Formats: sequence, structure tokens, C-alpha cells
Amino acid sequence: ADKESAPEARDYARLLSTHPDVRSTIQNQTDEFPVYLVYYLENVERITSSDYVPTNQDIVWCRQRSIGLTRTRFKKDRYLCELIDPGGQPIERRKWIKALEEDITAVLFIVAANEFNVKSEYFDDKTTFEESLEEWSQFVNSDSSKNRCVILFLNKVDVLKSKIPQLKTTFKDYKGNNYETAIEFLKQKFLNELEDERQKVFVHPTCAVDTNQIQVIFKSVFASIFESRLKRLGM
Repeated sequence: ADKESAPEARDYARLLSTHPDVRSTIQNQTDEFPVYLVYYLENVERITSSDYVPTNQDIVWCRQRSIGLTRTRFKKDRYLCELIDPGGQPIERRKWIKALEEDITAVLFIVAANEFNVKSEYFDDKTTFEESLEEWSQFVNSDSSKNRCVILFLNKVDVLKSKIPQLKTTFKDYKGNNYETAIEFLKQKFLNELEDERQKVFVHPTCAVDTNQIQVIFKSVFASIFESRLKRLGM
């Protein structure tokens, strides 16, 4: 916002954060209300202050829709790595094929574990989880997954923990009642799609906004990637 509209925008943001309907929605953990928006509303006083400086957590909670093939290069120890993000929206998925034609060592498949009962934004007859499961099945059973390190991230487990009771009403075959059984249940949903039982898949429950956890997980991920690379080189 420009200098003239900033005070007015700040007042509207603060008013929105204290509105009874908004507070009720946040308290009830409604899926239609994005969790990143909850974060910013909970921190609206700090964020709208005149001397505001973004923290690392503020940046991590930012959301930007991927369009096209986004490439990010970075160094890991003495290795130069490239991360390719083809975008997850249906209109972007045809670009996955183009990305997979390249000399890629590993594929990171990210699923929102908490959206097992959230209606798909793109398909009226599916949940977001069902949509992800179909995409996963098509990929993991195709030639594109062969001879590559396949890593499945079950993301947003922080939100999943508050939705365990809803898991029982969504899946009649779920018999657990805690986080451990819930994440194992969802994990098996994806592993059961493998047509080749010999295919190895690394699965990691994640909370993308927990930077400490992500650092630990990525150490394991890079170890898996380097091991896969060595095998492809016959070493």
C-alpha cells in the first residue's frame, strides 16, 4: 500500500482480525480459511506497526502460486543443486512431463496431509487428497519415476493433528485415534498405489513452516538423493 492508503489498510486489517465471525472461524479450524491467513491475522498488530521488519517466520508463511517452471540453484556442501518447481495447478501439470525429461536425480512429491476432507478447488467430485492420490498413482507407476529417488512429503501435519476426529468420519477404515496412527494411515494410502512393490519411496511427515524440522529432514533427503545418484552411476 502507498503512504496515503497504508493507515486505512492497517485499520481494516486490525478490524478484520477482531471480527467475531473471523475469530469463530479461526477457533473452529475451518479448512476454507487458509492457515497462512490465520498466522497473519494473529500477528496483525505487529505486522501493521510503522516500524515493522519481517521475521524469518513471516517470510516462511508467505504464499505465492507457482507458474511455469521455476528453477532455483543452490549449493549443498561442495555440490551445486538445482530445484525445479513445475507448479501444482492442473493447468501447470502438463509441464511436469517436460521437467521429468531432464536429467533429474530425485522427485519431491508434496501433499497437504490435512486436506483429506477438503473439496478440490479444481474438481467438484473430488477432495484435494483424492486429487493428489490420483496424480501420485499416475506418476509413481510411470516410467518417469524409474531409476529416480522418489520422496513423498506429507505436509501440514501441524494442522492434521487437530483434525484426527474428522479422519474417522472421512475414512471408515481408519481405526486409530492419534497422530501416529493417522500419519501411518495416510502414508499407506499412497504406498498402496505402488504397482511395483520393489520400488523404494522415502516418506517424510513435514511442517513446512517449522524451519528446524525442515533442516533435519533435508539432511536425510540429501543423503537419499546422493545415494540414489551413486547407484545410477553404478558406484
